[in-house]
Amino acid sequence: PPRVDHLVRLYWQCRTLADECGVITWTHHYRSFNKTADALAKLAMDTKVSRQ
Repeated sequence: PPRVDHLVRLYWQCRTLADECGVITWTHHYRSFNKTADALAKLAMDTKVSRQ
């Protein structure tokens, strides 16, 4: 779990969903190799609107 208090609840929500879906491993993908996610993250930050 994260050390930062405001991330603990979010961590456990994600962990619960991952367990329900049967996620076994996680893999980190650097933004430089994921242009679509990078573009969407920048758009959301610039417009203050979620793009989910």
